[in-house]
Amino acid sequence: MNDPKKFLAPSDEPVCCTQSGDRWLKVGQIAGPFGVQGAMKIYSGMSDPVDLGQWDTWWLGGADRDKVAHEVLWCKPHGKGLIASLRDVTDRDRAAAMAGFAIWIPRERLPECERDHYYWADLVGMVVMDRAGRSLGRVAHLFETGAQDVMTIVDEAGHEVLIPFVAAFVDAVDNEERIITVNPLPGMV
Repeated sequence: MNDPKKFLAPSDEPVCCTQSGDRWLKVGQIAGPFGVQGAMKIYSGMSDPVDLGQWDTWWLGGADRDKVAHEVLWCKPHGKGLIASLRDVTDRDRAAAMAGFAIWIPRERLPECERDHYYWADLVGMVVMDRAGRSLGRVAHLFETGAQDVMTIVDEAGHEVLIPFVAAFVDAVDNEERIITVNPLPGMV
């Protein structure tokens, strides 16, 4: 559990669903134009930024609007970020107009995680229960501290509880039932 694959920061909407039930994951964002031939600076929300280049198609749009498929011609590291070129973006003006657009991929296109590794976006919304079966709330988001990842759990009254997402505190993650069983220290919750 120490190295889950991550997406954008918790303040961003990492997951959205369409009316048909399709799940989309926000994996990056267009930061702005790069050069005059339509290339763009890209912010990657992946734990390894270059992983964003593994897909040959990105869908651009917002969580609440249609996403438009764009073929990726190339994507490569540049400084602390990435630069990329899309087939239908051939000049700086078009690239500038796309600044701020979110980059989405369908959830089913993500590779399977290794055992005891999870995508943060899959954990968000799961019910968190202690060993006694008492509900502590739902995972609102996760964040990194450097030493470990931490779940922010919000109960029905809106109170937050922070529990490290490490084996010492997390007993089980049931993807089917969407329940995380934890063993918090006394006084933690």
